[in-house]
Amino acid sequence: MKKLLFIALFYSFSSYAQELEESKIDEFTGTVVKRTTWEKISSRFTAKTFFRISRLDTLYMLDWKYSSDYIFGVAEGSKLMLKLENDSIYTLINVSPSVASRGGGRPDFWRGSVGLSDDYGISTSYVSINDPTLAILKKHKVVKFRFYTTKGYIEEDVMEDSTHRIGRGVKIVHLKD
Repeated sequence: MKKLLFIALFYSFSSYAQELEESKIDEFTGTVVKRTTWEKISSRFTAKTFFRISRLDTLYMLDWKYSSDYIFGVAEGSKLMLKLENDSIYTLINVSPSVASRGGGRPDFWRGSVGLSDDYGISTSYVSINDPTLAILKKHKVVKFRFYTTKGYIEEDVMEDSTHRIGRGVKIVHLKD
């Protein structure tokens, strides 16, 4: 009985752990491609935020999905600002424009869920203007974020149990090839 309980608890905790979802070398270009699984870092009744870390050779990106109950866009070059636990601000820049679409702010595994795909959302990618490897995020937890949209900006606290997730994602894609 104890074994069964241990296995059930282990499976439930491990199924939510961030992992390396893709790790390959492109056979045509030789480009190293690494991507983590999507993780939720913010959740309110009407909005949810997901991220993953992607690496293409030496370019590191923070892929971002945000869902809400209204339509908005994110312009190319707009900022995502991360407030770290030491009160410093880490700024990233959006690499391509994005317009909200129905269900667009949800990772694929959420899209079929009843009632969860009726919202609007964006999916976009940010790169660092300070440190191309995002290394500072391995050292400090992210406690709050602000990103700029066509309607102003959206600012939210990171869920307390999720403040370490961005740093963990950066560590995962930094592992030896």
